[in-house]
Amino acid sequence: MTIEKSRILYIDDDVDNLTVFTITFRQYYKVFTALSGEAALDILRTNEVQVIITDQRMPGMTGAEFLHSIIPIYPEPIRMIATGFSDIGAVIAAINEADVYRYITKPWNAQDLKVTIDGAIEMYTLRRQNQALLVHLEQYNKQLEETVTERTKALQVANEELRQFNEQLQQLDQEKNEILNIVSHDLRNPLSSILLVAETFNDEPFGKLPEGYQRFTDEVFSAARRMARLIANLLDADAIENGRVPLHLVTFDAEFVGTTVVDDYITRAAVKNITLHFQHVGATVIHADENMTYQIFENLLSNAIKYSPHGRSVWLTITDNDEFQCNIQNTPIAQPSAFVYISVRDEGPGINAEDKKRLFGKFARLTAQPTGNEESVGLGLSITKRLAESMGGHIWCESEPESGVVGSTFIVALPAAEQE
Repeated sequence: MTIEKSRILYIDDDVDNLTVFTITFRQYYKVFTALSGEAALDILRTNEVQVIITDQRMPGMTGAEFLHSIIPIYPEPIRMIATGFSDIGAVIAAINEADVYRYITKPWNAQDLKVTIDGAIEMYTLRRQNQALLVHLEQYNKQLEETVTERTKALQVANEELRQFNEQLQQLDQEKNEILNIVSHDLRNPLSSILLVAETFNDEPFGKLPEGYQRFTDEVFSAARRMARLIANLLDADAIENGRVPLHLVTFDAEFVGTTVVDDYITRAAVKNITLHFQHVGATVIHADENMTYQIFENLLSNAIKYSPHGRSVWLTITDNDEFQCNIQNTPIAQPSAFVYISVRDEGPGINAEDKKRLFGKFARLTAQPTGNEESVGLGLSITKRLAESMGGHIWCESEPESGVVGSTFIVALPAAEQE
């Protein structure tokens, strides 16, 4: 690969000087020569040169005057003046005016002059690189400014959309509160009356109703009770979400809560021929809200019965057992020994990985369906999670139907009471 030689323009009104310069340096550089300033301008119009060397004493225009005159047109080349000692004063004065890189004393030494020319070429190269970098930097800054402007506009649009979205959310929240107010007063009160009337018809003092009427009365009572539970769940979820549920932390034995809830649900489980198993291991005293804990037990046990096939079993376990803690997977609980663990295990269809992502969301509709036509509005687990977390606890689910494992296990960790 041939390396292009640097281009040097040498100006002198003495032909012999031009010839000697050309012979001396043509092996290193591409040399252009001119006898006058006018001839030099002709060369500059058609050739890009890196270094211009001119004799100071020339007829019509001195070397310094020539170099000064070309600055507006050709500012890039490095400029040097060759002169005798008698012209040193004028040359030094011209250095600032003509931006002269060096002056060369005549007669010049070829080796010294080559070093000087190489230094001038290196300066030219650095200047061009700096100019290219400046151009690149200006372009980058321009692009950056355009990008910032575009991003700023996009951010303004996004902020405006967010503002409008927030306004919509506030409006929806207000409408939700109005709906809940209607549910709380305009629906719950009439439902209470319907339940009271249905219960009254079933009382002994009124005697036994004809079979057809009794069936209709039972259906009215059952439907009204389901609606009452739905309304209660809606109001509970809203109250918990907005922090309107008072928290009363006391020390009590979770075993008593478990025993009570299991006794309450034995009849309901028997309808589907489901066997309830209850065991407690180790210290089961917790520091929590007793009413919230009852609701957690009821929600988990109700769900297990609801989604279990007929003739299966459901296990409720309360323990502080270290072996049980070691079975906890992918659950970052700090100080696991500071908790009591309530687990409810069923033999239902299990919960797949996709359903796990929205398991504790409000109104979640999962793949598994109740096995006895029970009602489900998708609020129970959401409420349970908020109750557990409001008491400083945790809840998670272990289920791997993809691996052929039967059923699901819901585990709630509630703070253990401090040992005295």
